[in-house]
Amino acid sequence: MSYLQGLFIKKVQLFSIQYNYLNLPEKITQNSKVTDYIYRADGVKVKKIFDTKTTDYLDGFQYIDSVLKFFPTSEGYFNVETGKYVYNYTDHLGNIRLSYAKNGAGTEIIEESNYYPFGLKHEGYNVLLGNSAYKYKYNGKELQESGMYDYGARMYMPDVGRWGVVDPLAEKYRRWSPYNYVMNNPLRFIDPDGMRVMDPGDKFKRKIEAANDFAKYYNGTSIVKGKEFGSAIYKNEDGTYSYTIAYIGSKAGTEINENIPEKSSRESAIHTHGKEDKGYDNNNFSETDKSAAESYGQNEYVVTPSGQLKEYDVTTKTSSEPTGASKTIPSDKKSGEARVNEVKAKDTKPIYIDPKTNETYNEKKK
Repeated sequence: MSYLQGLFIKKVQLFSIQYNYLNLPEKITQNSKVTDYIYRADGVKVKKIFDTKTTDYLDGFQYIDSVLKFFPTSEGYFNVETGKYVYNYTDHLGNIRLSYAKNGAGTEIIEESNYYPFGLKHEGYNVLLGNSAYKYKYNGKELQESGMYDYGARMYMPDVGRWGVVDPLAEKYRRWSPYNYVMNNPLRFIDPDGMRVMDPGDKFKRKIEAANDFAKYYNGTSIVKGKEFGSAIYKNEDGTYSYTIAYIGSKAGTEINENIPEKSSRESAIHTHGKEDKGYDNNNFSETDKSAAESYGQNEYVVTPSGQLKEYDVTTKTSSEPTGASKTIPSDKKSGEARVNEVKAKDTKPIYIDPKTNETYNEKKK
């Protein structure tokens, strides 16, 4: 048994978690300290009681013992006690790294936070105390009095990099321990609610940039495996664009992973066409592709074996290479004269989902 495994077992033995009929944490007992949680019928947390302190959550407005402490803004939060807007600087995983505000002399640093990969905060330097009422830190989640982070469906222990209970959707990740956090790759993936691994992806300012990234990431593997991959492109709350983890299909087609995050909007879909195949016109949209785009009323993209990114316009019902399309997409040397570059197709070992089994496959992104 490793030290980490032993520490995990000891921690689990020190607390108990009771769940309500929605399968959400209702009572946590740790070292004789009890934390109670109350939720709305739709599962949204509205109250937390720890010792003699009561915290109320009202659509972002947070009260402690009936006194309003802060409410969120698009860039951070407003501290009601000090009357100041506090701005949060976050990294690509949503970790809050720096909180600052304006004062008469310029900028006031409220708190600086640095984390180990699995979320434990660095100690021993950056001694600013921050706002004691504002506990949102790693992944933007609220740190609990127990030292765990509340992700919604489960509580997460950053000191051991494990969840306190098994994955409620463990059947989708059969290759991984049901206690694992984001398939042991916290530098790239997040778990928004304690129930699923998501790739926050690089956020892109334009939709075409998201399409280019998908093309470079999946097309090489699509050609090597001779199978199609499909994702939805969505718009985040902040106006940037990302794409879902791709579904893997067959050489003749693929489903599109439509599981976009909450509060985001579907903008398009994109899929690869596998390797060059004389039995298919893989370098153009099929009639099925066109019908799918028209059913959504949104332009969609296809990545071809020849190394091109093409867009189907549902208004004009024509396809062409969109403005800003990458010229360095991996291509199949068997495409012959249709091949537009000399970028060799390689298996990049991408993350993808098999929709038949709902199993997620992951290799480090290269």
